[in-house]
Amino acid sequence: MASAGHLIAPAPQQALYRVAFRSLDGLDADADPFPPWEIVVKKNGRFDDPHDRFRVLYAAENRQTAFYESLQTYRPDMLALAELKKKGGTGIPIPPEMISWARARAMARIYSIEPQLAWLDLRSVLARELVRRQLSTLLTAPSDPDLPDLDASGVMSPSRRLTQLIAGWAYDEKFSGIVYLSRFDLLPCWAIFEGASFTWESNATIEPNDPDLLAVAEAFGYELT
Repeated sequence: MASAGHLIAPAPQQALYRVAFRSLDGLDADADPFPPWEIVVKKNGRFDDPHDRFRVLYAAENRQTAFYESLQTYRPDMLALAELKKKGGTGIPIPPEMISWARARAMARIYSIEPQLAWLDLRSVLARELVRRQLSTLLTAPSDPDLPDLDASGVMSPSRRLTQLIAGWAYDEKFSGIVYLSRFDLLPCWAIFEGASFTWESNATIEPNDPDLLAVAEAFGYELT
């Protein structure tokens, strides 16, 4: 494993939150909490493995942050917001598919993560600069001319190619996952690589009037009714 100061984050002391499918309610410690491979190979996750060697579980330290990260596909696009402003409106009606999304999911908790595991801390400028040096050949490859630079904005950008390259490198360097900041509220999130040891439970259903869910919907510009 590469070594450098401020490269490794300690395991979280508190429980992490993850939005999971409701079909996973009541999972015990022996159940598989990771998404199925037919979803994984689509590589939609920020730190999914570019080579399909491992699966990733995404979680957040803050419950509301978990909603921000999970609901980003329902964030109104700029054209919708521009049209709203043009009409003098104050909010966009919550789409029915967003309510259906909530009803199909539960809030899971991840805790008792093995303390000896090593986590790449992308919140640290020293860690980002080290990874940038290690990946310099890949980041300047002619086949990927549109890759953003590896800095704080690049790590949090919508570009999956860059962050998945980082994940592949971190896995090769024997990290158990990555700590990073949500690009919405700048609070810590965790990408847990398959093989890490932890305890998992998913038994809290998400209701349409969930306060954290509504807070995120309102922040995105939806009109609460």
